Amino acid sequence: MSGSVRNQPTLKAACFDLDGTLVDTGPLHLEAEKLALASLGIPEPAPDHPVTFGAGVLPGMQMLADHYSLSSAEHVLDVYLPAWKSVFESGLEPLPGADDALRAIAAAGIPLVLVTSGENEYVEDVLARFDWTGLFMHRVTLESVTNLKPHPEPYLCAAELLELPPQNCAGFEDSPSGLRALESAGVYSVIVRPDHTDSPELSVANMKLSSLVELDNVLISRMFGV
Repeated sequence: MSGSVRNQPTLKAACFDLDGTLVDTGPLHLEAEKLALASLGIPEPAPDHPVTFGAGVLPGMQMLADHYSLSSAEHVLDVYLPAWKSVFESGLEPLPGADDALRAIAAAGIPLVLVTSGENEYVEDVLARFDWTGLFMHRVTLESVTNLKPHPEPYLCAAELLELPPQNCAGFEDSPSGLRALESAGVYSVIVRPDHTDSPELSVANMKLSSLVELDNVLISRMFGV
């Protein structure tokens, strides 16, 4: 763990990104893209295949459509969604420490909010799969906002739902896009990824964790004063 909880604002709620922070969807997302492209006549992704993970579903499909000269983002989405459903049902797992951390935070009486660019239906499926539905007080999804991360709107929306100033919320993210959203919203930023020391763009986070295994009861108590 790096970063410090000294001189931090008073934290009263925890906001969590979903994909890449709580669940290991990155490899599944790429596999679904490969299957979708194959069905569109592109047998293998290009060496410079765009990184769409974390961009949101439709923006990601637009990146693929532009990169591979396909007719439209909607057309790519039509073949991507069945591919995603297939790999999602067979391989989705929580990331290390995610389940324990969420349950410990909820048990401590700290409000939890999910802040994701995913669609409501997808979010409901994930939460139900891991029995997380009752842990979150609020959810901010694709349908909740006009602007997705890295825009601050998703986290400002979460703070509004909580009836808290943004600076009294902690946000847990794994991507530069998510970190920019936290910074712009004025939310206390926690980056969670094993390679954070190799990513200079993540160095500005208030706290950096290699995994949610580090977010144990001791750290939760130090962060939230419980």
